Amino acid sequence: MSGIIDTPGARSGVIGSEGGIGYEEGTWTPVAAVGSFSVSSSIYTKIGNLVYVSIWIDSVSDITSSTALTISGLPFTSKSASRSTSMGLVRYLNWGANDNIVFYIGGSASTIQLFKNRDDTTYELATHSILSNTNARLVVDMTYCI
Repeated sequence: MSGIIDTPGARSGVIGSEGGIGYEEGTWTPVAAVGSFSVSSSIYTKIGNLVYVSIWIDSVSDITSSTALTISGLPFTSKSASRSTSMGLVRYLNWGANDNIVFYIGGSASTIQLFKNRDDTTYELATHSILSNTNARLVVDMTYCI
């Protein structure tokens, strides 16, 4: 592969022919495991085997469940041996001053999991109950392999 984008493909928004690196961009629909999200933006760009996703969730309907806080519906399933992490913006949280949120996409996944890092020592799946207000905002940009 030369690294040059070829002629336009058959699908709208795709640049590159068979054998080219392929380029595609579009929107996708983030789905909550429990309740629902109000989403103002969810876009993706795919170049070759890399996918960039950007998500802006304005509110979360369920803030009491002990169910893992996940974002399903990624536009492509990740590669089986792939792992991606990212920091993001999250507001209205019930937790300690030294805790952090990490957004994670595992291998063969179409879901983003949120992990809570407690005092820089342990990671645990974040649940809906870490949110203290339905106007919680979740914002993340991530890149993963397919």
